[in-house]
Amino acid sequence: MAVRGESRAHARWRGLGVVVGAAIVIGVVAVLAVQELFGGDDAAAGAALAESGEVSVVQGRLVLGGAESGDVALASLVAWPPSEDLAEMEEGDEVQLGDVATAEVDADGRFVLEIDDPMVLEEFVGRSGGVDLEVQAVYGSQTYSRSFTLTPAQVVEAHQGSLVVKLGKLKARE
Repeated sequence: MAVRGESRAHARWRGLGVVVGAAIVIGVVAVLAVQELFGGDDAAAGAALAESGEVSVVQGRLVLGGAESGDVALASLVAWPPSEDLAEMEEGDEVQLGDVATAEVDADGRFVLEIDDPMVLEEFVGRSGGVDLEVQAVYGSQTYSRSFTLTPAQVVEAHQGSLVVKLGKLKARE
């Protein structure tokens, strides 16, 4: 059952978490082992990574179709609550999304969303260790959306400033 305000694609991703559980558990155990080995405090590690100047990005290109030139477009990257939290919600409950990044879309439809503060992802990490994200954009009268999930390894890469997610072309919703 889809939660009000939830895209169909996100509802499908929500159900997929159980299938990949074993592989994710291995990834989480590896991450925890590395943190234990290096005595990592999450907040201190996040602060150190933020000071490194490296930034993780999500990039893509909108298929502009009939959008008029001169239209100003913004793309945004939002984090969804973990699927287990969404499953506990009742119809009509408000879903709180996390603002991760915003960027302008150029005249050719290209955008690069920079994750300046990867710590914002922490409140959205599910039991599997992943984070559900969605790119949303409006260009003229056209709307765009693409949902995807960061694996636990990609969440670590985001904290290290080394994550690059290439979404390719996004077509307008009909």
